[in-house]
Parts: sequence; structure tokens; C-alpha cells
Amino acid sequence: WKDASYHQDHVLLREARQVAGHAVRQVYYLAGAADLVAEQEDAGISEALDRLWHNMTSAHLYLGGGIGPRWEIEGFGDDYEMPPHHAHCESCASVGSFMWNWRMLQMTGEGRFADLCEHTLYNSAISGVSLDGERFFYQNPLGDSGHHQRSEWFEVACCPSNIARLLAQLPGYMASRRDNGLVIHFYSAMDIELPLES
Repeated sequence: WKDASYHQDHVLLREARQVAGHAVRQVYYLAGAADLVAEQEDAGISEALDRLWHNMTSAHLYLGGGIGPRWEIEGFGDDYEMPPHHAHCESCASVGSFMWNWRMLQMTGEGRFADLCEHTLYNSAISGVSLDGERFFYQNPLGDSGHHQRSEWFEVACCPSNIARLLAQLPGYMASRRDNGLVIHFYSAMDIELPLES
């Protein structure tokens, strides 16, 4: 029942016009493609990444930053298909979206990517873990009548480890060094040490 888009095998990346298939696979695939562009400056893939980013943010992004409404494929549906009570919005997809946007930010320096990193971190990824750090949401619907609860663990335990990885790496995401100075990405108390240049 899962078509080729579920595995990101339905269209060449350079020709893709819409985010599709399994949401986690899609954003991890795009994060990898961004790494490729950073190394090889491939204009065709760069254009595809920008096109897919605009499609995701304009037609597939929930108010809280989650992505992927369809439970049966844990992924994307049609443009503007975003039911609140049946939203899958997997925690791992939020982490993947953060990772993709971080790479786009490092390549371009454009604030829109930092804004989406911050929005996703505070409203979608962090919501996947309880305040005591002991219970997790696998999926994050926007509407519920009180039955959706966090779990201590899952049979497929990707979300707890992905959230733990993201939180452990947060200090490295706070700021970026540029040729002409330092860029602060998140509001937080921090100490930054930079070597003096002669």
C-alpha cells in the first residue's frame, strides 16, 4: 500500500515540486542533499531544496511547526491537508526539519531558516518530551479530547533518542561564526569563546 514516494523514490530530486511520502525520510533526505550542495555547489539541487522548502512551509507546515498529517504513512499528504485531530506530526520529523533548516542556514545565512529552526525547536520538537524527561510523544496531533498520552518507550524507539540527540547538540546550534563576525541564532544565556585573529 505504500507507493514509491514513501521511500523518496518517486521522482528525481531535481524535478521534485512537492514534499511527499514519509515525513522523516523526506526531511532527512533533504538534509543530506543540503550537505551535498554545501560540498559541491550543485545549482539544480539547490533550486530543488528551495522549491521544496517553500512547498513545505506554505502548504504542509502546521502552526506548531509539525509536519506530516497522515498516520498510515507517517507522512505528507496533499497540499493544505492538515487535519488537527488526525495530525501525525512525528517528533522525529520535527527533529529532521530542524536539521534540514540548520544546514540551509549554514549554507545561505538566511534568517528564514533560523526562524524555522527556532519555531520547530520550541513548538514541535520539545513538545515531544515531558518536563521530567521520562515520557515521550511519538506523534503530536494538534487536537485531542484527552486520550493522547506520552509513553515511557516505544517498540520503535526513534523519537526519544532523536530528541535526546537534538537537546545534547543545542550548544552547537546557538551561534555560527561568519567571515565578518558572529551570528546568534537563539535567545539564550550563553558564553561564547572565539580565538583572536591577528
